[in-house]
Amino acid sequence: MEVQKFQSQLLIGLNREQLEGLPWGVVKVNSDGVFTYGNRAMCEIVGAVTIEGKRLADFFYDDDLAVVREHLESRFSRRISEEYEVRATRLTDGFRVPIRCSAMPDINDNGEVVGAIAIVRDLLTEDVSGEIYKAMEDLDDSHAILRAVAKQCERIVSFDFFSVSLYSDDGEHSWTFYLYPEDLRLEVRWRAISAYGKTLAEAKNVVSVADFKEWLARPEAQPYWDDPDSQRFLRMGLNSILSLPVISGNRVVARVGFGRKQEKGSFNKSDEERVARLPLAGAVRMALHYHERDELRFRLKLITRIALSRNTEFIGKTVVEEVSDHYKWENVSIFRPDEKDGQFQLVGQKAKESFMLPKDWHHAIGKGITGLVYRTRKALNVSDVAAPEFKGVYLSGCAESRSELCIPILVNGRVFWVLNVEASQLNAFAKEEQRALENMLGEVAVVLELVSQTQVFSQLLKLSKDSVIQTDYRDTIVQTNPATEELLGYSEDEMKGTALVDYFKDKAQAGRVQEAMREAKYAPNDEVRLICKDGLEASLLLSGTSLPPETGRNIYVCNDLSTRKRMETLEILGQMYNEIASQIKTPLSLAFAWLDRALETEMPPRDIADLLEKTVKQLHKVDLTFERMLFYERQASIIPAKPSLFDIPILVQDILQEMPETSRIEVTPGTNLPSVSGDVFQIGFCLESILAYFERFVSEDGKITVDISYRDGQVVTVVRGCAPQVTGGTITKYTEERWAIGAITEMALGERMIRSFIEQNHAGEFKTRRGEGGLAEYIVALPGA
Repeated sequence: MEVQKFQSQLLIGLNREQLEGLPWGVVKVNSDGVFTYGNRAMCEIVGAVTIEGKRLADFFYDDDLAVVREHLESRFSRRISEEYEVRATRLTDGFRVPIRCSAMPDINDNGEVVGAIAIVRDLLTEDVSGEIYKAMEDLDDSHAILRAVAKQCERIVSFDFFSVSLYSDDGEHSWTFYLYPEDLRLEVRWRAISAYGKTLAEAKNVVSVADFKEWLARPEAQPYWDDPDSQRFLRMGLNSILSLPVISGNRVVARVGFGRKQEKGSFNKSDEERVARLPLAGAVRMALHYHERDELRFRLKLITRIALSRNTEFIGKTVVEEVSDHYKWENVSIFRPDEKDGQFQLVGQKAKESFMLPKDWHHAIGKGITGLVYRTRKALNVSDVAAPEFKGVYLSGCAESRSELCIPILVNGRVFWVLNVEASQLNAFAKEEQRALENMLGEVAVVLELVSQTQVFSQLLKLSKDSVIQTDYRDTIVQTNPATEELLGYSEDEMKGTALVDYFKDKAQAGRVQEAMREAKYAPNDEVRLICKDGLEASLLLSGTSLPPETGRNIYVCNDLSTRKRMETLEILGQMYNEIASQIKTPLSLAFAWLDRALETEMPPRDIADLLEKTVKQLHKVDLTFERMLFYERQASIIPAKPSLFDIPILVQDILQEMPETSRIEVTPGTNLPSVSGDVFQIGFCLESILAYFERFVSEDGKITVDISYRDGQVVTVVRGCAPQVTGGTITKYTEERWAIGAITEMALGERMIRSFIEQNHAGEFKTRRGEGGLAEYIVALPGA
């Protein structure tokens, strides 16, 4: 009892001024439950100007009121001191504040208990801090953390507006990262920092403005009258502002702001102290950590979405869509520089209607900000497109555009695309955004490089004339190219899942090839025979290699040796053709000379007979030489027909490229010509022989014409030119010259061989016609495919 009396006297011994300065609440209540005293701290806890004269029921309800009354009764009945926790109701908003009461009897000088004295500690700040720490520990989303912080702060201080603003590294941009209530969310991310924003960004202390309108009316606040943030605060009806810094290193990286409307009164020193004791800076830092993680997730999501695509147009449109949705920009577009046409072509865009470019939008590579970025291969962040330095550069595509961010996407050192972003506000893009976008586009460039290489390899594989067969490590076929089907007759679907060894004629040789692949990781060039779908054999030069182990793939390349052998044979044929021409030149010259002599000179019959005998011998030499050439026609095993699809006009052009003089040859291809199916080497040999023949006789001012048309299901090629003429004379002379011309034609042109190639091997037609003035026509008709 003496101790209790001492405590009571100690507390009462403090004067009123001293009690008002205590950091915890002090309260006295009489036996009727009426408060006879409460210091300033206690009044702030319950949100009242004074509590003197108020009753317990004014601040405690339900179970809390019962607990308080029970403990008050124990002061009288048991005369002991106790500590307990209850919730006191804050009058300003009805919120129940947790408090800890250390209560003792109030004993007068006569030793009588006249009431109770309590020291009241506000547990709200401690509780709110604990909840904020819990949110930081349990939540993994930046906005979820800040939402929890805002709701907990409502328990500490009344407000109408809660925000977290970030500041860029260079201090030029700010971003209202979070707003509460959340229906106040702004669409724009980073914006050029305002004058008032710079004041907050530079202040490392708590900034409190009790009356914002009054503050703006001060002369020193004149620069902020038209400030966008100032006007925004006024439009929201905010009159009192409380702002706390979040410092990292030696720089303010963010600020936590509270706004209150006029009817709720101004923030006071007590409000400032309470929120200052909360772990707001730690919560913001944690939220920024998750924001950075979310940025990485955004990049990962984008790359994952485009990584498996082999379509660059899809990649471009996906990048535009994701970037636009993530950053909320007014226009995001990608342009492709077409170096051949010298134009930028629009790949894809996403924009609000007023910023939308026409789908066929294009402009010269040398024009605009995009053109400058294309030439320099460096990103450009233009804060004002109307600035003097961009007067001759900027190319207007959107009337509302005021700033532009343009970044090149480099693939193998070349500008593959240019990403372009435009906004209606000046200085719209922060360095942080540019840096994040450049990092992301660097990853996109890696995907584009892989896609480009895949497209190149796919086209090479598709257009390769060599058969390419891909197998797994067991040599089961997983992929083939079109040339394989052309060579063996099997489609890719037919060969998938089958064993490569099944196509070898020599199974033992197949085993040796597989063994070589396992031991040396490559198969040396080896001539093999594979069985085609039609049962015939294909002679091939096979080589192979093993891809890296992680792919589990082998690649085999098969070169058609029949084509190579046919080319070698035709080369020999061409050489023999030259040899035959040289061998028949001398006999024919002698024969013609002797015949001319017999025709021009009157000779005795005996001499004529001797001359004719000699002439016949020379012609027999020619006949024997010609028979060597016809030998190739009769040997079908040497030059069999190997059909494939080809176009006659292209074949003629290829022939002309190999001829020494083509200026007097005119080619007229018809329209809608189908391809033909045949042996391109044989048909090429025939057409080349006809053209070479006419080349021998064409005059300086003459022409050889080649007309190609499609008639009655046939592609008809008509070659016209001049041939040696038959002129006047007796019937005998005419007959002799006609025979001579026939001999020359047969030996120089080989009509019988051409006819055999066209009609026997290709089911076509070969015709010759002669007209007046030495005009001759050779007609080759082949069925259209």
